[in-house]
Amino acid sequence: MKQDLNNRLKSVLYDDGVITDKNKIIELLVDLKDKISGYPFCILAPKTVDQLSYIVQIISSYKIPLLARGAGISVSGGLSIDSLDYVMIDLRSLNQIEEINQEDMYITVQAGCSWEKLFNELDTLGFKTTCSGYGDGIVGTVGGSVSDNELLSGYSYYGTLSNNILGMDVILADGSILETGSSAADGRIPFSREFGPDLTGLFIGDSGSLGIKARVTLKIVHKKNIKKYFSFAFERIEDLVLAQTEISKNNIKLEHWGVDIFNNSQFFRQTIKRPEQLRNNSLFLASSSPKGLIDGVRASSKSYYYLNIMIECSTKEETQRIYSELLRLCQPYMANEIENSLKNNFDKIPFAPLGIEDKYLSSNYTNSLFPISRALEISAITDEYFIRHSKIIEKNDLLFSYLTSSFNSSFFIEARIWWPSSNNSKGTDEDIVQVVNMLLRDLAGLWDTFGASRCEIGRIYNFENQLSSAARSTLKVIKLSLDPNFILNPGVLGLNSGYDNNTKNTMYPEFPQDLLRNSDDVL
Repeated sequence: MKQDLNNRLKSVLYDDGVITDKNKIIELLVDLKDKISGYPFCILAPKTVDQLSYIVQIISSYKIPLLARGAGISVSGGLSIDSLDYVMIDLRSLNQIEEINQEDMYITVQAGCSWEKLFNELDTLGFKTTCSGYGDGIVGTVGGSVSDNELLSGYSYYGTLSNNILGMDVILADGSILETGSSAADGRIPFSREFGPDLTGLFIGDSGSLGIKARVTLKIVHKKNIKKYFSFAFERIEDLVLAQTEISKNNIKLEHWGVDIFNNSQFFRQTIKRPEQLRNNSLFLASSSPKGLIDGVRASSKSYYYLNIMIECSTKEETQRIYSELLRLCQPYMANEIENSLKNNFDKIPFAPLGIEDKYLSSNYTNSLFPISRALEISAITDEYFIRHSKIIEKNDLLFSYLTSSFNSSFFIEARIWWPSSNNSKGTDEDIVQVVNMLLRDLAGLWDTFGASRCEIGRIYNFENQLSSAARSTLKVIKLSLDPNFILNPGVLGLNSGYDNNTKNTMYPEFPQDLLRNSDDVL
């Protein structure tokens, strides 16, 4: 059967589009942090949308599991199929910019197009997308971001990625092409998302479980010619978060990210001295508070947190007005304004470094969205969680750090754990990785009990079991309708048909305070 399938696929893609060499396959079985589980018997590299449609139709007739891959930089386990008999499609050759419509203000790209390519092409014309792949834009693909519904640059001005997609062309499990948005009707261009039920939204954040993105149409706007960068320092994470929520509640339109001193150097390339020793600074980032969730627990330190801000405006007067309002809102909470090197970094390279700059460190993270009214509570609970697990953190030479933001009615928090790479060139210690993953898993479980919402769900979050029975059954009905044989990324989002879901429940799913009582209970 496999040989017959390979022959049919080669008739469409020719030999160079069907990869069966073991060494070449292994090179593509790596996600951002981990080796992808499972092993495909071939990897396909279509160069046109028609080729993609036809090969999916062929594979569907064999009822073989199918996994679409973008840049391979997901951290949510979306690419890990626990199967030896599946086909992987590498979409990076499907990378053309098909249309830039300067009159109707949209751009249509193939799903394998990188955010960097998209940015550079629009930049020469004086335009930009209303959102872009900040953290992984150098190699990250538009289709991958849509499948994960990533939180991207531009959110505070224009909303999240899902709010800025006008339409898509999606390859369904039978190989047919579904157009969404205004182009769903014959003879219409993709200028609007509104045209009956929102089919576009159905495929955003689906981790490739409902269809394979082939084309994506995004909004574009004229670039603003003035960019100003500011950095404010805060003594506690609570002070930082209070300032961020005030910015959002007052609808101040600017990009802002809260970081601790370590993340400031790693992800914002700020010229601030990092902690000298990893072990000795394991609790360096814990915030200070006279009273925590449980009296006498909170660690006391003088660690600083930073609010990095970018203002984009058309006039100097508008910039000054926003800056004055920003100062008014932040001054009650901040320690002082500090010099920053953001302009030198981000005017030249508008994307953050992919991963970390220190080759001797590894990291992994979890993040969530919460109602903005719970921002202060969640930041305190998160800090409390790491303090409660200080023995484990110190024993394994770990360091934890935070990234926070807020927009509209949402508060975003990311907790990242860092550890030294074993022998520098030989990868990470599997035991330490297991400890890190368990800490992050249980933190995610703790967040769940406080009403967390998420992008980038993949396989690592307990998504299906948190849905209401009506939502869960509706999602499965949609899956069965679009993919009756469950061949598209089976098991992701908990959508199974004979495939095991690797998601594990937290140890205390109903009692979040138990995760704060005794660190020895968790690990």
